[in-house]
Amino acid sequence: MSDLLPIPALPPAPPEPQRRTGRWWRLTHPRAARQARLLAAHHAWTTQRARRAQIDLVRAGYHLGPVPFGYRPQRVTVPDADGVMRRRVRLVIDPAPAATVAVIYRWRIEDRLNHTAIVTRLTVEPDWYPTPLDPYLSLIPISETTIPLNI
Repeated sequence: MSDLLPIPALPPAPPEPQRRTGRWWRLTHPRAARQARLLAAHHAWTTQRARRAQIDLVRAGYHLGPVPFGYRPQRVTVPDADGVMRRRVRLVIDPAPAATVAVIYRWRIEDRLNHTAIVTRLTVEPDWYPTPLDPYLSLIPISETTIPLNI
């Protein structure tokens, strides 16, 4: 064979895959930018409404979240702004655990005990520390090892 033969035609190159539009293009494209602004405004509005509702509930004297040690939940049914009856929770001091909280506070502040020493004292004297109930269910006792000391 000779080197002078014509070069056969190459097959056509495959088309370049379409690139996904970049973040900058999506943000600067008028429709995408408008949708992003609307979504951000809606998110801010919803967050503000939820926060305002929680603040109003707390100012009205209702408790949100788990019941802390030393309190009992008192469940009440009250009408909301629209007249719909809603279940809410108020906290009532539970005398026995509240006395324990006062003792723990005194040990921490006056006696300057660390967390380990306080836990040791509480486990030595079970009368000082009655077994607390689950803060969500208020029925199931919690083991002493799972109770964090937040002072």
